[in-house]
Amino acid sequence: MSDFDKFWESLKGGVVDLAKQLGQQYWQAALQDGNNFLSAQQTQLQRWTVELASGKLSKEEFEDLVMGQKDLAEMVILKQEGLAQVQIDRFVNGVLNLVINTAIEVFL
Repeated sequence: MSDFDKFWESLKGGVVDLAKQLGQQYWQAALQDGNNFLSAQQTQLQRWTVELASGKLSKEEFEDLVMGQKDLAEMVILKQEGLAQVQIDRFVNGVLNLVINTAIEVFL
């Protein structure tokens, strides 16, 4: 298994844990939205993690790139389910921090 595969599997598991924190009413929607966001970002994440591992990107540059994706995290299903925007923002931040922390753990 490649380092990216380990990274990806850790992200998937982490999204499940984050989704469950929203409670039974919203966890399925959060899981779907979180996985949709990760899938949409997979190509960029793969490129950035290679650059992080090789030293072409610093930890701070990687963090900036990942956090810059926040506006792309639409969380359509959670909005349709009526989850408060504050909770959606907290979930999105959790997913982004999960990406950063997992990448640092796996690639540095």
